[in-house]
Amino acid sequence: MRIGFIGVGNVATNLGKLFDQAGHNVIYGSRHPSEDKKKLETVFNKEVEVDNFETAAKKSDVLIFAIPYSAVKEVAESIKDQLDGKVVVDLTNPLNSDWSPVLLGVENSGGEEMAKLLPNAKVVKAFNTIFADMMKAEKLSFGDANLTAFICGNDSNANQTVADLASDAGFAPLIVGDIKNARYLEAIAHLNIQIAIGMKGGTDAGFKFFQR
Repeated sequence: MRIGFIGVGNVATNLGKLFDQAGHNVIYGSRHPSEDKKKLETVFNKEVEVDNFETAAKKSDVLIFAIPYSAVKEVAESIKDQLDGKVVVDLTNPLNSDWSPVLLGVENSGGEEMAKLLPNAKVVKAFNTIFADMMKAEKLSFGDANLTAFICGNDSNANQTVADLASDAGFAPLIVGDIKNARYLEAIAHLNIQIAIGMKGGTDAGFKFFQR
């Protein structure tokens, strides 16, 4: 499967490398393709496909938004014609520049806002509760337990596609319902950030959901 990323930051780079190691093809969408291609190839230690946002969206089977929340609306609207019927993963979190949460209200979320921006795409919220530092093959396990990747969206087939990708990458996927539950996943992410930064716990940490 060809997995596209909008963005080339640490999350996109580390998660993309996990997908690449699992045998998937990865393409990145960037505002500066030539410059970012050199950076990514240093990390991947091989050739990496990098293009503009529109081309990356067009070529992808699954497209993952991994850019700051403040840029989502502009970028989504610029490429939405390429995303009809496509699985689109929102791993962003509504954050201010100081990492505090952007307050969208108790009956809304960034995931739901993306679904409104892309009404003809199959929007799935996933991977937003996981720090970039944890998106490395050697850090996915806590003893015998793998890091949980929470997943929600309104299309069951799209949810399963993302769950399968998460499993391929080494996570323990858990589908938790429709897109409105992105509200809770974003709250989990805000808690994770508070522990890491506000309480100085650091980003070498993550959540594992246990269920008997």
